[in-house]
Amino acid sequence: MKRLLTIILAMLSTMFVSTSCNDDYQETLSAIVTVVDGSYDVSYSIRFGDGKTAYVTNTSKYNFSFPAELEGEQRAIIYYYIEDEVKPGYDYVITLVDAGTVPTIIAKASDRLDTALESYVDKVTIEDPSFTDNKYLTMLLSFMGNKPDVNTHKFMLVYNKNVDKSGMFQDSYPKSDDGYLWLELYHYRGTDVEVEPYYIYNCFKISPKQLGTKEFSEYKGIKILHKPIGKTNNTEILTIKF
Repeated sequence: MKRLLTIILAMLSTMFVSTSCNDDYQETLSAIVTVVDGSYDVSYSIRFGDGKTAYVTNTSKYNFSFPAELEGEQRAIIYYYIEDEVKPGYDYVITLVDAGTVPTIIAKASDRLDTALESYVDKVTIEDPSFTDNKYLTMLLSFMGNKPDVNTHKFMLVYNKNVDKSGMFQDSYPKSDDGYLWLELYHYRGTDVEVEPYYIYNCFKISPKQLGTKEFSEYKGIKILHKPIGKTNNTEILTIKF
């Protein structure tokens, strides 16, 4: 029950674009996907985590923006049902029931973590991680907050460029290279106060070129250092294997 409540709260935390209804029963599915900007005759299409694509029948009801840093893409959570029809060039034809964007942040590299992120010291717990499209790391983040100010929370995913890994997580790094790409997750609650836990899906776009690291193919996976809520000052390591 606790897990179900977590997922429900996470779904509700995203800002939905609009709603629609259908009188005939059809199985409604949900997924976190990549929305791909289209051309003059197709507003956008959907790419699922397994690489399969979908043509959307009702794009005019759900509008997405495509920030320049995401290069013609946007991450979103969608509720949809699959149509029986076939569209050449797509794996599915779907109709959206509801949709909303998932906040997407560009992972950065830094060698000044003590100064650049000195206010990013608040705790955050990671659940339900997934790595798709060889660039998008999506996670359900939980943190303490107060509902009216929940939008003041900010998150950063950082590659520590310091040779000695100096910073908040220095003591948690291995003594030698273990074959994983190590990243650090930071949280800043701004003016919000810690009252009760909140949950939200966040996505991070990771580019080895921008981080100055090896290509993903040269790593075993990703390890994320973070300080979870509900504990003292312990650091936890989330491992995602490729």
